[in-house]
Amino acid sequence: MSFIVALLSVLLIVPAAHARTDEVRREGSCDLGSSWRLIARRESPSTLRVRYVLDTGRAGQTWSVFLSMNGDRLAFEKRITSSEGYIRVTRFPKDRAGDDLIKGSANNLATGESCGGSLTYRY
Repeated sequence: MSFIVALLSVLLIVPAAHARTDEVRREGSCDLGSSWRLIARRESPSTLRVRYVLDTGRAGQTWSVFLSMNGDRLAFEKRITSSEGYIRVTRFPKDRAGDDLIKGSANNLATGESCGGSLTYRY
């Protein structure tokens, strides 16, 4: 019995020990049904990892994607959805002292669908 309790304790503790406590996520729906996720986390002591993920469910769509941090542009480019209907844009900006306001948005160039959201990174 004590072996089972010990094993369960390890299984419950190990995942929590590896969880990223510095990751901030926001997600939402776009105005015509697609969805977006904006994720920020520490990549190194001086660098963040910022990722914007768009899920449209449709391959071959052309979107313009914009990312900014504290008002500075990180990305502005056209992307085509993958065979699974995804677009992923990742950047590695330098972290600044204090809170970082990160924004992501996307617009479908054919349908006009738009997505957007923001998060504040405080780690």
